[in-house]
Amino acid sequence: MSRVLGISHSEALPYTKRMDDCIPLGDYDPEFRVSSDSGLASLSPIEDDIASDNVNLYSFSNGIPFEYRLMSWFEGKLSPFVASRPWLNRILTGFNRISCIICSLLTRPMLLLGAAHILIMVSVLNGMGAGSKVFNLLAHLIKGSVFFYYGVFAFCKALGCFADWGWAWNIKPPSTSRFINAIPSSEFVEASLILLYGSTNIFLEHLGGAGGAWSAMDLQHVSIAFLYLGCGICGVLFESKTARNLFNFSLNSIGVHNGDAYAVAPVQYRHSFNPFPAFTVFWTGALMSQHQQMTMLSTAIHMAWGYLLSAGAILRFVTYSILYIRPPESYLPSRPITEILASFCLICGGMVFCLSNAQTVEAMLHMKLSIMFVLNVSVGISILFMAWLIILLVIKGWGFKRAAIAAGSA
Repeated sequence: MSRVLGISHSEALPYTKRMDDCIPLGDYDPEFRVSSDSGLASLSPIEDDIASDNVNLYSFSNGIPFEYRLMSWFEGKLSPFVASRPWLNRILTGFNRISCIICSLLTRPMLLLGAAHILIMVSVLNGMGAGSKVFNLLAHLIKGSVFFYYGVFAFCKALGCFADWGWAWNIKPPSTSRFINAIPSSEFVEASLILLYGSTNIFLEHLGGAGGAWSAMDLQHVSIAFLYLGCGICGVLFESKTARNLFNFSLNSIGVHNGDAYAVAPVQYRHSFNPFPAFTVFWTGALMSQHQQMTMLSTAIHMAWGYLLSAGAILRFVTYSILYIRPPESYLPSRPITEILASFCLICGGMVFCLSNAQTVEAMLHMKLSIMFVLNVSVGISILFMAWLIILLVIKGWGFKRAAIAAGSA
């Protein structure tokens, strides 16, 4: 059955590999017994059936679990049975695909869940978020984490992740998978998330004063949600091929047809140069850097992460400018250096954002710490985290290379 599911015999049954101390069951010596054999009985009826079929199984002198030998026997029996019945093969193949999808859906969010557990652990151990203070704490931790992981996502793209989806600043390679062919651009995903955030955050900015009158401060925060809502809509429509074709209605009205030599689509059409996600990040940083706080320290911290986010957005604009002048011409990742710097600004800015909550600032004032402490710690942890990401991706690439070599030699 493992062959039907696309798993090699050696992968499914690692204990049935040839060893120097193993003997075939057909040459079984009744005088020889493994340490776990009491000698009170001979082979079981199932083992007799296996031995009579001359299945090439091995009994290790140090004792091999019978389940693995039985599984190997079932594999030899069921593989021809399944191969002769295409409908059963399709069912098992579909079950395998569904199992892989469910496994991916359950394992991929582990990174986010782990980060959430760390933030909750730190908050609980320090007694933070009591009473109505939980809203300010959650707002800074959640929004700061969003920008932090946005930077992680940008950094992974710059290193070459998602190249098979065309997200690594490269040409999307052809694929026989309908799923990969249906994947939109990364800018469309970013714009969709911005739209989702803007449409939901409008109703969340008044949680701290639920039931009371809306203040000018509430409107000030909600207006940022309007920015996200508008930029999300613009970004999604900008990525729509239908909308782009409709933008050319003036040319269609005068009878320009595809046969015209000047009606060929520019090479820039193969790539997405959507400025609205970066536009959103830039104005978020610019506006929040001018957010007046109750203390000078809190104002300085908000100004720091606001400048970091704006710098990351400016570097994204520089990336677009470079690639617009000379678009990617290869399936391999371009790895623009401006994206490395932009991802650092986003990662560090998101971390400083998390530290700008009211209770953390109060603790810093109590311990007489300055903005220099926040920046030094955030910059150091951010660059160490980026180094850890590079190490993980190197290990992943090494694993894929080893698997490819093993598959080629099998």
